[in-house]
Amino acid sequence: MTPAETAWIDKLYKLEPSIPTYQLDDELMRITLDELARGDRVFIYANKNGSHFPYVNDAPGNKEQTPVNDGIVANDEATLQSYAEAVQWSTDRTMAQLTREAPWDGMTVIYTSDHGQNFSPGHLTHCSSLTNVDAQEGIVPLMVATDDDGLKRRFTDVSRRFPGHGSHFAIAPTLLELMGYAAPDIAQIYDGSLLSNLSIKPQFASDDIFGLFSTQPAWHDTDPFTQRRGSGLPASAAVTKAGD
Repeated sequence: MTPAETAWIDKLYKLEPSIPTYQLDDELMRITLDELARGDRVFIYANKNGSHFPYVNDAPGNKEQTPVNDGIVANDEATLQSYAEAVQWSTDRTMAQLTREAPWDGMTVIYTSDHGQNFSPGHLTHCSSLTNVDAQEGIVPLMVATDDDGLKRRFTDVSRRFPGHGSHFAIAPTLLELMGYAAPDIAQIYDGSLLSNLSIKPQFASDDIFGLFSTQPAWHDTDPFTQRRGSGLPASAAVTKAGD
């Protein structure tokens, strides 16, 4: 984000570096709930800490993990257990709090992650720069929650007609329609939306997407159904109504 882009944000919260890693998402949730409690129309972009290696930092009481060798993460039982505990603490727990305490009247939440996790032996968990990048690095949760019955029907219809096709590219046009822009105008620029059409097969990019070190990023297809059979990962977005 550039300084010029930052100037367009009404409120920008920067968390203190002294806050322990496992408390960052609690502070984020406090700020989010405070903003929602004001009762104004608001768009909130919340950047969660989530779960990143070393996972022991992302939940209190986690035990020490196997050391990392040259950036390669071991997939031993202790590391996997630590990751599961980090997800439960930083995501399951905080999102449950949001569901319980947020004023849901007229609110819609889109939740996703910036990358997946690859626990294959001898590989980085994410941000691989090779052409044979594992698809698990690009498969992420993508969930929507709303109390608006009309929106819920539309989200549910799209998820059923295009299972496994949700992607980050569909989030921006979805947000524009939620903000009041006309769907036909949005469709002239964007290919898909979580509210209308996800016909394009999802892909993700690796290598340099900003053009700093190379001229062309590598694109990879994702098949969440294939990955699901081998890893237990979810196959498609989950759409629900708060309180269900």
